[in-house]
Amino acid sequence: MNTYEIITQEVIKGLETKGLQWFTPWNKGTLNAPLSYSTKKVYSGINFYILSNAMQTEGWTRPEFLTFNQVRANKGSVIKGSKSNTVVYWNIS
Repeated sequence: MNTYEIITQEVIKGLETKGLQWFTPWNKGTLNAPLSYSTKKVYSGINFYILSNAMQTEGWTRPEFLTFNQVRANKGSVIKGSKSNTVVYWNIS
């Protein structure tokens, strides 16, 4: 499965669970914007929507996201059976 197919599935899942409100989570006034734990930068573009949907769907109140290696580097652990979230890295060369 390529990146486009993964993102398309995430968008469809968001639309099925939240309808068109999935595209405007900030209108509720309760959203903590998803951000990188290590850099404290807010995710942008499609990553903002995907991670916002994950936060709403799962009921998460903390907006920080880490990679598996960042969890280990901070002496944390990942709960067995946890699922990862898709994040797209892009760069203009």
